[in-house]
Amino acid sequence: MPKRTIKITLKLPTGILASKELEQITTQAAQVALAAAIAELTEAQKLADELASKGIQITAAELLTRKTSKRGAKSSTMALKSNTATTRKRVVLSENQKADLVEDLKMGAKVAVAANKYGVSTATVMNLKSAAGLTKHRK
Repeated sequence: MPKRTIKITLKLPTGILASKELEQITTQAAQVALAAAIAELTEAQKLADELASKGIQITAAELLTRKTSKRGAKSSTMALKSNTATTRKRVVLSENQKADLVEDLKMGAKVAVAANKYGVSTATVMNLKSAAGLTKHRK
C-alpha cells in the first residue's frame, strides 16, 4: 500500500510564535491522534468483516459513522447503558428530613436550594410545600 501524506496547517493565536519545540509537540499530538484513528478504523474493519461473514453487509466507514453519530439510532444495549449511567439513585426522605425541609421552606429557603440540600427534585420539594400548606391555591 502506498504511503500517503497528510498536511496539517495550524493557525497560532496572536502573540504565539512558532518554534521547533512547538512544532515537535504538535507533531507528536497529531501522531498520537492518527494512531488512535487508525486503531479505531482497523477495529471497525474487523467488525465489518465479521458481520459480512454472517451475511450483514456494512462498511467500516458506516460503522464509524454510526458509532460517532449523536443523532443516529443506538442499539438497545447502548441506550440502556447510557440511561442507567445518567439516572440517579432514588432518595426517600425520612419524616424528620421532611419536617426539616418544611422548616427550611418556612424560614424562606428557595425551592432549588432545598432540593439540592436534601438531594431530591424541585417537584418533590414543591409537593411537600403544598402538603404543608405553604403555597397559594389557584382560584
